[in-house]
Amino acid sequence: MILIVLALAAIPALGQSGVVEGSVVDAVTKAPIAGAVVKLHQGDKPVHSGATDALGVFRIEGVQQGEYRAVIDKPDYMRLAPDHPAAKTFAMSDASPKVSLRAELVPFGQVMGCVLSPLGRPMKDVPVVMRRLWDAEWIQITVSGEGGVFRFPRLEPGTWILAVSPSHRIASSDPAVKQKPVEPAAEEEGLMVRWVATFFPDVTEMAGAGRIVVRPGAVLEGYDIKIRTMPARRLSGVVIDQEGKPVAKASVWLTDLAAMGSNGSNMTTDSNGRFDTDSAMDGDWRIFATHGPHDQAIKGFVELYVSRRAVSGIEVRLMAPFEVKGSVDREEPRDRDGKRKVSGVYLIPQGVEPRDYQESAFHEQDGGFVLKRVYAGQYRILPVGYVPGYYIASILYGDQEVTTQTVGIRNPPLPIRIIYRQGAASVTGTVEKGEGMWVALVPQDEALRDPHQFIRTAKCEEHGRFSIGSLRPGSYYAYAFDRVQREMLADVEFVRKLAAYARRVELRHGETANLELRPQAWPDY
Repeated sequence: MILIVLALAAIPALGQSGVVEGSVVDAVTKAPIAGAVVKLHQGDKPVHSGATDALGVFRIEGVQQGEYRAVIDKPDYMRLAPDHPAAKTFAMSDASPKVSLRAELVPFGQVMGCVLSPLGRPMKDVPVVMRRLWDAEWIQITVSGEGGVFRFPRLEPGTWILAVSPSHRIASSDPAVKQKPVEPAAEEEGLMVRWVATFFPDVTEMAGAGRIVVRPGAVLEGYDIKIRTMPARRLSGVVIDQEGKPVAKASVWLTDLAAMGSNGSNMTTDSNGRFDTDSAMDGDWRIFATHGPHDQAIKGFVELYVSRRAVSGIEVRLMAPFEVKGSVDREEPRDRDGKRKVSGVYLIPQGVEPRDYQESAFHEQDGGFVLKRVYAGQYRILPVGYVPGYYIASILYGDQEVTTQTVGIRNPPLPIRIIYRQGAASVTGTVEKGEGMWVALVPQDEALRDPHQFIRTAKCEEHGRFSIGSLRPGSYYAYAFDRVQREMLADVEFVRKLAAYARRVELRHGETANLELRPQAWPDY
């Protein structure tokens, strides 16, 4: 009987549970947010949920012991960053049966405007697109509605480019959603013309596009764009293989360089390997072609300048990929199993879409690596990964130093050699009232501004302390910001504007510099 009583007495203890409560407010206005959905995840699976009331308060009871993280959703607001205190993993236990969270959600910004014809007439069903400065493609897409009106309701704070892109094709998984064709442009003075991508406020080259600064919760109106036209030029030619034979059913993409492909088109070669299109205008163009399944594709491209006439007789030769071998020289100590850290090497294509030509590999324990599917072209060789105490001293293609250069790789290729050197520099220090601030170190050498290797950032810990190691010795700009976007720090023009506000620091081989920085607001473009 005594044993039974003890067992029954233990049951309530096993059933004990905790409470997660907290509040959700607007990060800008600090006003409570009602109706925010709060889910507690274990791993990737939500196991408890609740919602905020009119005062922005939530309470979730019956939470069993274990580790959880909160995911908070509310339309028109961004999700919390993974390092936000309210988004970090927490433990529910007998010692901590109640957990309190406070979340400040950043509201999306909005941009609205109207698509107009050259004569100022509203145009419906025209694709409108937006991208941030560092984006490789348009990530926000909509279509103008009645009265030519368009609206982007969910823009992350930052600097954006806006364009009307008539040739843009909108993909949808819903078969009922079909893109309506844009009304063709009328002839002008007897010439066939076509609509061209037009960047806000009124230019046809992306380099001249206006920067639109979207702040948290901002509603920006009046971003009207008059779509422009240009005379259409016909391009025709043939796609051939390595032996000079025509390639039927090859996929062909036409890309305008000034507008970063915003006026492009695609087609398929006929049974004689021929293609033709009247989608071109005056300017610089690239014709890219490919044939065969992805893992066996042959590819090629040509570039040409179009000026006031059609261009015929274009020849695009497709080539098979080849292997490029190389080595990583870095003799760091081995672990207990005799292994050393492994880092990667990327070939970043220059002037073509990265997804078409980018190749990467990790080195073996002997330092050797093989890039297995490389196509002839211009590349930047980029080592990735940091090894404590080491820095990248040199990148060689054959005997050519290419650390700060692009290199032409052809078949047969030369070997790549990545040289690491022991004695990396480091930086430690504090930011005044800087807990949660970001420190950024940007090489003063503009050729080293790669956000994946030489531009370095770190988030300040308690009391504003920070530390960054494995730095290449040299001259740097040092900043402390409330937020940071490393891709923008690779923008030469952007950093030139920031130079006057930087702390300049010289990092020497094997030395640690100590910095005291004052925080700045992340600057808009």
